[in-house]
Amino acid sequence: MFKYCNAIFLAFFLILISCENKNDKEKKEVSVDTANNVKIQTNEAANLFYATLSGMNESKAIDSSERDNKTLSEHWDLMRTRLLDPISQWKKSSLSDECKGTNFLFYPFSGPDFIISNEIFSNMNRMIMFGLEEPGKDISNLGVEYASSVLPQMKVKLRDYFGKSYFITGNMMKDFKSDSVRGVAPLLCTFIVRSGYSIISVNNFYIDSTGKKNFAVAAVADNENVIKGVEVKYTKDKKTESSIDYLSFRAEDASMDKHPELKSYFETNIPDQTCTYFKSASYLMHYGSFSYIRDLCLKKSKYILQDDTGIPYKHFLTGWKLNVWGVYEMPIRDFSGVFQSDLDAYYKADSTVKPLPFNMGYHYNNSKQNLMLATKL
Repeated sequence: MFKYCNAIFLAFFLILISCENKNDKEKKEVSVDTANNVKIQTNEAANLFYATLSGMNESKAIDSSERDNKTLSEHWDLMRTRLLDPISQWKKSSLSDECKGTNFLFYPFSGPDFIISNEIFSNMNRMIMFGLEEPGKDISNLGVEYASSVLPQMKVKLRDYFGKSYFITGNMMKDFKSDSVRGVAPLLCTFIVRSGYSIISVNNFYIDSTGKKNFAVAAVADNENVIKGVEVKYTKDKKTESSIDYLSFRAEDASMDKHPELKSYFETNIPDQTCTYFKSASYLMHYGSFSYIRDLCLKKSKYILQDDTGIPYKHFLTGWKLNVWGVYEMPIRDFSGVFQSDLDAYYKADSTVKPLPFNMGYHYNNSKQNLMLATKL
């Protein structure tokens, strides 16, 4: 009987050990499986706020007495049909896989224009943008009700972007100081969410003396000589992280020379053989006073996609291959002394120039737009 009981106990003990080993194995498998499927934590409150601010949750009830009786969402739909879908089709046959598939984009004089740049370079996961507009900050703590309440003002703020595909600096400097939707950050986040991404985080920073980002902005809040910016991290699938740095500063050489830390930031953070994009850039790099930014782009870039408001044609005569689309025409009257006779001759001499199937830029009223891709040889 004693032997029989010992046998039963031994069998039970072996079964128990086997079960524990099995459970340990299952725990390890679950742990490994979880590790392989980690999802990025997104800021759902921010995503709901900026989705609302973009008109995605907008009521169709509108005041028929308004001069513009379209909802904000209807304006976005029109922009998709008029501009974004044609851009998407054009890039498939016009840009090389390497160019349109770039994972880094440098976008000088951009303002908050994420929508159009992302439509062209939809694979990018890192972008540096800059402009004169102040960085602003995340305002999602104001709540969804506030976002809904300012939708009429948002239509006003976006009027130039919807109608012309660019922001008029003077209007933007005024429009984005009139209420809590100030600076670039709220609009940049709105554009990111409207494009189907989710916000992970929004953090303000400044460039320290070593050229690195420092997020302790409270210490330099009142220092106008410090270059400030905002970093937005976002994700498409909650598996991969993308980020944008937007910086606010004056890009003239005289100003740049006072900020060696900013030059260090650019040298460190812009990779070689990258892609650069210009749109409605006010012909600034036609002037000798913007030579640093112009030369930086020429040095760092393998591809430069731009209209004629970017880097002048004469800088691409040696060491670059040029493809052009659309029509080159005299710059609008707001800009004098920037007509490029050599680019005009190039357009007229090239019988293979293809039309541009969309309209964006300073000639929005007559559709005589141009676009060029410079590829470094």
